[in-house]
Amino acid sequence: MSIRHRGLIFKRYLNDLRKSITFSESYKIWHDSVTKQNNLKSIQDEIISKYIVKDKVDIDVTSISNDIGNNQFINEIRLSKSKSRPNPNHLVMLHGFGASSLWYYKNLKEIIATSDNIDVLNALDLPGSGLSSGFNRSTEEAEESIIPNTYDIRYNDEISISLQTRDNYENFIKLPINFKIDKENYLNYIKNQQKPIESIENEYINRIENWRKLNNLDQFDLLCHSFGSYIGLIYFIKNPHRIKNLVLVSPLGLERSPYAITNTELINKSENFIEYETSINPLKYSFLNKSFKISNKGSNNKTAEITKMLSDFFYWNSNLNIIKILFKLGPLGPKLLSFKIFKDLVRPKGGT
Repeated sequence: MSIRHRGLIFKRYLNDLRKSITFSESYKIWHDSVTKQNNLKSIQDEIISKYIVKDKVDIDVTSISNDIGNNQFINEIRLSKSKSRPNPNHLVMLHGFGASSLWYYKNLKEIIATSDNIDVLNALDLPGSGLSSGFNRSTEEAEESIIPNTYDIRYNDEISISLQTRDNYENFIKLPINFKIDKENYLNYIKNQQKPIESIENEYINRIENWRKLNNLDQFDLLCHSFGSYIGLIYFIKNPHRIKNLVLVSPLGLERSPYAITNTELINKSENFIEYETSINPLKYSFLNKSFKISNKGSNNKTAEITKMLSDFFYWNSNLNIIKILFKLGPLGPKLLSFKIFKDLVRPKGGT
């Protein structure tokens, strides 16, 4: 194969790597969202009709807006086998952050069609996602759920830059070999964190529980992805008798870290400053991941910051999250979002 031929193949390959939707496509998505009534509902119904209902005459597919009281609704895509046992087995599915029940649109019909143990599949939109109602918190409730600032982690000059493989992280990062934590600072952090964390969790868990009661489910299997895994695990901890089997797919927020409020190791130590050796094991409280940022290499006793603080601040303190920001950007919003979607989900033609 000549160099020119190889160059043409490579150029064609690059053309297949679309990095985002076009501006005209972005404008149409935005325009439809603000001008067409029930646009999201029509898009959901179109996807259900095209990908889920097709060729599955023995499975009933419906989209349901469950009224769980207090002007709150949980949207659901429900697949039911035409022939099921008297006490049907339910599989409830929760999606991740920034997604909806349609995250599973390619999987739903195959999961129920190929499983002898599932009679009904319930794919839910989490509160504030998809077609489910959002959080309309009072000023007092919003203030209670404000996430306070994190505390300082201090590190020395010696920097480890060995954690640079894509197997562990998307980007090159630098982590300290060891770090210190001020115990008093940490205890104040825990005191300020406990209440808002529980408040936020309860907003999700209560709505899922109200949905369960509305549908008279005694027990069910629960499958969750990413942020949905965090919510699903909390639901299981608070309602273990309701869950027969729990499956967490690529769970988010379950790893330990120096910022975990469950760090009894640190609470029980007598020293004022506790030193840790950095670990990449998510089961250890000394685990640091790519959210950890070193500000100035070689500077003594510099404060390491968590970049996640910014998203926490916008999401809870200002009640403004990335989805709302993208929406307010008008026609530019869908295009910016598509950069992330294409990067994570789209493969080039002929790719594996």
